[in-house]
Amino acid sequence: MDTSIIATALVTISQDFNGFDNLLFGSDIGPTYRLPSLQGIGGSGLYSMAMVMFPEVTPPSLSMMMSAIFGTVISMAGVLGPILGGIIARYTTWRWIFLMNVPCGVLIMILTSVAWFRHGADSTAKRITFAQMDYLGGTLLLSASVLLIFSLQEGGNREFSWSGPVLISTLVLAGVCFVLFVTWQAFLYKKESSILAIIPLRLARRRAIAASVLYTTITGFSFLVVLISLPQRFQIVNLDDTVMAGIHLPPMLISVGFGSAVGGMASVKRNNTFPIPAKMYVFEMIHGLRIGLTMSNVTLMVTVEAEFEDTAVAQGIISQARIFGGSIAIAVSSIIFNTKAQASLVNVLTPQQLSTLHKSPAVIAMFSLSEQIAARSVFAASFNETLRVCTYVSALGVVVTLFMYQKHPRDVMEKKNEMMEHQRRNMEEQMMER
Repeated sequence: MDTSIIATALVTISQDFNGFDNLLFGSDIGPTYRLPSLQGIGGSGLYSMAMVMFPEVTPPSLSMMMSAIFGTVISMAGVLGPILGGIIARYTTWRWIFLMNVPCGVLIMILTSVAWFRHGADSTAKRITFAQMDYLGGTLLLSASVLLIFSLQEGGNREFSWSGPVLISTLVLAGVCFVLFVTWQAFLYKKESSILAIIPLRLARRRAIAASVLYTTITGFSFLVVLISLPQRFQIVNLDDTVMAGIHLPPMLISVGFGSAVGGMASVKRNNTFPIPAKMYVFEMIHGLRIGLTMSNVTLMVTVEAEFEDTAVAQGIISQARIFGGSIAIAVSSIIFNTKAQASLVNVLTPQQLSTLHKSPAVIAMFSLSEQIAARSVFAASFNETLRVCTYVSALGVVVTLFMYQKHPRDVMEKKNEMMEHQRRNMEEQMMER
């Protein structure tokens, strides 16, 4: 939920910090915004760890059902976030969006300390040392991802020229880091090093898993950009407040939950202009149903296809691929808006008005009626263009799903038996060590 809860509050936050043009990377928004950014680093780690931990602590007989439940929880929490964020921003202060993590974190710590395993009993997890962690791989992958998103975001905001040295150098460095990352992972795979690769190449060589990761990235692209852009569209174009912007999302919420439940149940035993048009709610339902069906089933597929020792890292890769795809989508949507605004409003607004509009869309209310109509039209056109891009990317996702097809898919019961056997052997080893 932390990923999407700020969706309906972004307009309010940008108004306070005068920084709507820097949704991902802000340069002058002060420590009050940088500290929540650090909180986001920890939150993203917790988000991944939940996916990593559940195969380690879930009884094999319940592993498939837990995968379906996780897919449902993730998809529904993603859509509930904007609704809760809108209520908080409207009736209190947007800062509670971040402060609420404190009591939630304390409660989770208490529950974890009470419910966690004692003395390693019944745990199938094997302890690893810090020396076995892939620090170099993690640094290279993080560098490549951040440099790529930074280039897209800052280029779209026109902070730097696409042909200038800053963006060219960051794009080149992103490519170099990615090449070095793949080379390092290949080296660890061939050497059979004691260092545990952050993305084992044996996973990438499994066609179904590789296709699942790519498809999850594509799904994250459309899911997060719609989740972020739609509430903004309601506020900027339709002049709704934060609460109403969240209330317009239940069609997506219901269909995401329904799709996740149906997809999970189907696979548990088998691997298988300015008025809001009514059709928008239909599109929300279709989009949500697609997201719900794919989230739960991709989680299940990775659980079935990955070897037991790779299940945790495979789930971590899936969760991060979704966020990575969404980050690219948000940067692309910024590029679309800023390009259209510069082309369509340059003769309508003064340079100062145009600059202020990039920083806070709330200034539209201060424009003349004709200027308001022109600015809102650009926002609406940008939103439509963003959805067209999502359509093209989703079409690519349909092609990617073809690579998930297996003539003889791995049997779910076979996977359960394999996990139970692994658990039995691991417990025997623990007893012998004692």
